[in-house]
Amino acid sequence: MSLEDQFYPEDGSPLTKLDNILIKSIAQVGKAYQQMTGRSYKDLVKSCYKISTWGFGLTVLGGSPVGFLYGALSYENYSHPDCSSPLEEGIQQEAGGQPKWVPKLLRLTQLSVYMPFLFLGGNYLLGMDSTKQDFFSYSGAAIFYTTGLSFIPYNIAEYTSKADMPDPPEKTVWKRTGEKLKDLLSPAPTPAPIPIDSFSFRF
Repeated sequence: MSLEDQFYPEDGSPLTKLDNILIKSIAQVGKAYQQMTGRSYKDLVKSCYKISTWGFGLTVLGGSPVGFLYGALSYENYSHPDCSSPLEEGIQQEAGGQPKWVPKLLRLTQLSVYMPFLFLGGNYLLGMDSTKQDFFSYSGAAIFYTTGLSFIPYNIAEYTSKADMPDPPEKTVWKRTGEKLKDLLSPAPTPAPIPIDSFSFRF
């Protein structure tokens, strides 16, 4: 089994193929995080879950059942992040007697659901006549929009946690860039004069 098959096994289904593509694509955020901070992508996963927990928590104040559900999931994932490969995830599903495609479908659903929330909430807020604002309509649109925003870090964490990630670099991209600039701006050392033995000119 190749390294690619170990982390991203294919079973021929469009769902698995799409899931693997999304994991590899969204994981670029985690790789960029490691390059810029020198810290593990797992820190980013936890931070994203924490941000989404707070975001969904705000929508719970408005009575959002979606916010309550995903707020609880975000907090659980923040407390116990599951950074396992799709292969390990499939093994866990089979061991629990569950189909392997269930978490893939859930991730895809969660990824696609935030767009309607953002569009509907944002469109209503932008198009609302400020002179005729209704508190309940405004708060409902704000809850929709906040829910959509909260799904963004949640989805980043969901897909990044399943990726095959390298270890953090010893030097961040900022440190490497600073060292290169220092080398470019530092004056070249003046070569020391070579002493000439006057006796070498005698015949």
